[in-house]
Amino acid sequence: MLHVAIGQAEGLTMLDAARGAVDAAAARLNGRKPVAALLFTSFYGEDYDAALELVRRAFGSLELAGCTSDGEATSDAGFSEKSCALLLFCGESLECAAGLAENFSADPEGSLARAVAQARARLNGPETLCLILPDGLSTIGIPLDEIFRKVLGPDLPVFGGSAGDGFLFQRTWQFCGTRAVTDGCAFLLLRGPLALAQGTRCGWKPLGRAFRLTEVCGNEVRRIEGLPALEFLARYLGPNTSEYSQFPLAVFPEEGDGSQFYLRDPVFINKEDGSIRFVGNFPERATIRFAEAGREDIVAAAHEALVRALDGLPGKPELVLFFSCASRRRILGTRTPEELAVLAEKAPGVPYFGFYTYGEIGSLDLPAGACFFNDTFVALALGAPDHGR
Repeated sequence: MLHVAIGQAEGLTMLDAARGAVDAAAARLNGRKPVAALLFTSFYGEDYDAALELVRRAFGSLELAGCTSDGEATSDAGFSEKSCALLLFCGESLECAAGLAENFSADPEGSLARAVAQARARLNGPETLCLILPDGLSTIGIPLDEIFRKVLGPDLPVFGGSAGDGFLFQRTWQFCGTRAVTDGCAFLLLRGPLALAQGTRCGWKPLGRAFRLTEVCGNEVRRIEGLPALEFLARYLGPNTSEYSQFPLAVFPEEGDGSQFYLRDPVFINKEDGSIRFVGNFPERATIRFAEAGREDIVAAAHEALVRALDGLPGKPELVLFFSCASRRRILGTRTPEELAVLAEKAPGVPYFGFYTYGEIGSLDLPAGACFFNDTFVALALGAPDHGR
């Protein structure tokens, strides 16, 4: 049986906030001993080592993974742009192993494979779920979903999000145990009797005609319909490039049926050659369409994802995890808490925990391997398996 305890607190420093989160989570353990933890924080450039050591002193040697975020939200304190959020996993039949791939961008597949092998050696069998937290900046242009499927397996459910830094685009941090690094990929493997159900929605709607990508390399789009990418976007979106991040492109792979798409956000513009780098890679042959979404669409999509995850379980969930895009939060502004409002109606009392990311990781169907998204809300409900089914 899975049990969780959640604590979230704000403070003048991360260490202050971590103390509050630790105290709040400890008060909810009800005598249970935690075996693993997730830790998210929207404090940047702080003494992470001291905060992680504080968690270790409070709960002993935990299998802990975490990262910096663009804001976190929990059932303990709701949404915050400056807090520390701690989730403790408890359960006699639950095994967990945390790991960390360092210098990840230099050798993504090799460093992750080594870290996963070390973590798997501490489990007594195949894992049920992987929660994964890569660096959100150094990995731009790396095909994360392909690497995760190759290293972790094509059928393992993999959920998580890329670490953020509050749209500073300078440095993000990943946590494992009592260590904090940058350019890493932290993860937590869980093994045990868990039922999983997911929901994934974006809310953006493609509009207008389709355009052909005529020159692309990984995450760098050089030409669209024969024009430099910057010239092409300026023709339709105007000259104010600072607003382009609010207009993701809907990407339609050539091998699809024409109805399925995913989103890609422009982040780095090269005004000299007119190329644009996006969060996430593109297939070599694809078409794109512009996409739009209002605040109501974004909130409605989050609710649809959560309801789908809740309805997919055989019983009441013990925990709902969510991973939502930082761009969604920027558009929603003060309405950001509304993304999770449906939980009060559909799952009153069920704990939830998650953060705003630089790229969401989930599975469109379970069991299935990892997919990488932009501008998307990913929900994962965890509960006890229904052995009668």
